[in-house]
Amino acid sequence: MPTRLTFLTALVLLTLAAPASAVIVPNKGMAGVELGDCIEATTDTLGYPDKTFGKTDVFGFVETYTYFEKGLKLQFRRGQGECLVLDSIRTTKDQERTEEGVGKGTRKKALRRKLKGEKCRTFKRPKRITICWLGSFTPSKPITEFRIDSKGRVNNIRVAIVID
Repeated sequence: MPTRLTFLTALVLLTLAAPASAVIVPNKGMAGVELGDCIEATTDTLGYPDKTFGKTDVFGFVETYTYFEKGLKLQFRRGQGECLVLDSIRTTKDQERTEEGVGKGTRKKALRRKLKGEKCRTFKRPKRITICWLGSFTPSKPITEFRIDSKGRVNNIRVAIVID
């Protein structure tokens, strides 16, 4: 009996210790951070990035944080408050998956079967690329984008706010 109790206790602890960061929540966030989080909150969750880069584009100032080992690239822009706000998270690692199991390496056919409400389109210019997404391309609204490679598999996933 003690062996069974020890096994069950270990199983419960492993379940509780499983990283919540390995979940993509479509149109909300991934890796334990959410769209709209302040830059300070994301560093509290993910730690300090391996690389930072700031620039100004046509939409204003953007700060990019890159986490090489985690395969994450985060973008922050000026929000309504005083902090820079998370508006885009991209992953290239297969640890991050949706609740349905969709992540890097998932075939397009499986993605379409598992996710409800997705749309897919192949763009021919400037180069041929297939993208499947959840949400709409409405300014200021969230969207989750699954880029499909030439072999028909998800190559990377981005959860972002559509910029005007």
